[in-house]
Amino acid sequence: MTTCNAVVCDDGKTIIMVADKLIGVGYVQSELKITKMRPIHKEWWMLFAGDDLTPVFDIVDYAKAGLDQSSPMSVGEVQEAVKVAFARKRMENAEALYLTPIGWDVSRFNAEGNALLPDFTHIKTKIEDYSLPIELLVAGFDAGSGHIFTLYGSGETRGVPHRADIPGFASIGSGAIASMYMMYYRDLDSKTPAREAMFYALEGKYFAEQASGVGESTDLFIAQRGKELIQVSDEHIIEEKLIPICYRLSPNRIQKRDRDVLNGIKELSEFPKLSSPKKRRRPKSKLKTKGESQKSPENSTVK
Repeated sequence: MTTCNAVVCDDGKTIIMVADKLIGVGYVQSELKITKMRPIHKEWWMLFAGDDLTPVFDIVDYAKAGLDQSSPMSVGEVQEAVKVAFARKRMENAEALYLTPIGWDVSRFNAEGNALLPDFTHIKTKIEDYSLPIELLVAGFDAGSGHIFTLYGSGETRGVPHRADIPGFASIGSGAIASMYMMYYRDLDSKTPAREAMFYALEGKYFAEQASGVGESTDLFIAQRGKELIQVSDEHIIEEKLIPICYRLSPNRIQKRDRDVLNGIKELSEFPKLSSPKKRRRPKSKLKTKGESQKSPENSTVK
């Protein structure tokens, strides 16, 4: 699926956005030169995850059209635009699946379907139950500070925006639980300095790579209100400098002193004692092991 993180930090003045680059179709997955983030306004961005991302791009276009691109937008206005855009795309797909084949559209179905269609209730249930297999994470600035909200394409709260002003960060995708756990563990909040928050957002994504469908290559963006979006280099900064920190700070294996304690427990005398493991080699940079295919892509969609 994927993992995307967004973090408000620096007293609300900065937003960190992190996403992997893995795209999957059925049983085939590949880390492509794509970015799982699109601007919907000069101060707002949408990250996305899902089993089928094709609806996302229409939702992005519809949300853009629903926002005044020349003025600052409040978090409420952006939430409403994204909610309407999602609902529109969901209904378009449902209409194409269940009504177009019988020569009907939603307007006629609502007005005349109950009287003219013997299977009206069955079709209505299908339309109402239809979901989009996507998750959206939206981040940006209103006139005051940074905000984050999520919207899920399925489940009981389908299509309902959820603000994340507390705790000030959010994650979507198959690695979301692992990523959120790590950011909570680090006591991350909106007052965390930008440099530290950037690392924690990346560390959350790194930790989430243990989940299925999360790629190792990373996009990392830093946003400030009224300023150009900053993209941190996947090749020179993330892989060569930051990922080694993630590795060093990750949970350690049992050390010699720990083995001595465990081996000295009398109640365990019938069990074999722990021996010293073979010395592990320091992991090479992912960039070096994967080759040129892992270079950071040019981002032509975000300036």
